[in-house]
Amino acid sequence: MLAEFLARQGRDGEAEGWYRRAALATYGGYDVLRGAERLGDLLAARREYEEAETWYCRAYYGDDPPGSTERRPLGDQFRPIDYAGRQPAVARKRAANLLAMGKVADADAFLAEAEDYQRRNPSRGPAEVVTTAVLTGVLVPFLQTLVSKAGEDSYRSARAMIHRWATMLRRSPAPPPESPEEQASLEGVVLRISAHVSNEALRQLADLDFTVIRQTMGSAVEVSWDESSHEWKITPVHR
Repeated sequence: MLAEFLARQGRDGEAEGWYRRAALATYGGYDVLRGAERLGDLLAARREYEEAETWYCRAYYGDDPPGSTERRPLGDQFRPIDYAGRQPAVARKRAANLLAMGKVADADAFLAEAEDYQRRNPSRGPAEVVTTAVLTGVLVPFLQTLVSKAGEDSYRSARAMIHRWATMLRRSPAPPPESPEEQASLEGVVLRISAHVSNEALRQLADLDFTVIRQTMGSAVEVSWDESSHEWKITPVHR
């Protein structure tokens, strides 16, 4: 509570010390998980993603000590209680943080893990239905790689990924990555895509060269499926 008070006063440096004290406690209760989550938020805001990842893991998995590489299975009966349905929010933050680190595959695998846990342990609130994702340029090549493998299994996997990120990015806009060179040219790409996208659209998506599109059309582009022409529409975005 002291850390929250200091944070509201804009005294983030002092708040950080108290968040650390709470997050380092060993009993794994609600305040410990909350302290770890808020510490992760402060670090991510400063782009200290590596350390933020440690604390988001603490906030999500709860009973693992900071820096531990051991993770209890999500179905383990000793896993901490999902306090008031907070785990999905922490999962979104951790995924956004991994994305900012350029760990796209790790972020997507973690969201799939979290989604599976929520499916098996549904919250008591109303189910959220999200059908359209707005994917950043960081995720575009990952999705293209996924759908470049012909076959219905690949398409199903792509649709599942789109649904995961539609939910996550709508609430926790992903910070920009630390600019790996291969992603820098895609920084201005925004892809609007439905979780119910057709196989034809996915096939066409796999063939698009977003690096060339980005270089040709300007600093930022929006790509969306045009149902009337059955092709991807590319529109320059003026900032």
